Amino acid sequence: MKAIHCITFAVVGAAGCASYNIPSQVGGVRLAGISSSAVEVYRPRFVLNEGTLALEAYAMREFKGQTSPDSHIDIVYLDGTGRKVAEERANVRPHNLPGSGRMPRPHAYFKQAINLPAGTASVEVRAHEEPHGN
Repeated sequence: MKAIHCITFAVVGAAGCASYNIPSQVGGVRLAGISSSAVEVYRPRFVLNEGTLALEAYAMREFKGQTSPDSHIDIVYLDGTGRKVAEERANVRPHNLPGSGRMPRPHAYFKQAINLPAGTASVEVRAHEEPHGN
């Protein structure tokens, strides 16, 4: 089962309920974390890191989740029609996360600089257990 955590920055920013400043570079770009059966992508958000746009999130192993050396997280940039504009791999290795059956769950925090390609309407942070092409 895949969990989707989604924030629409235009709505959150307009409502005034955001707990942090939304970088102006993202405008109304939608951001979603898409978990896999073994790795949960939690709280993805855009931040400014020393003046550079960055993406930060947590990766947590799901309860009894089975990861492998091929487990990874992709950052996928989509246009308004859902077509992939660009893709890059996040700088986190979810297969190194220890398994745990109790809270708080072990997790990895990651932050990396990103460049939003022209025409980007949404960004998905997707967990995968297999290499691409499988």
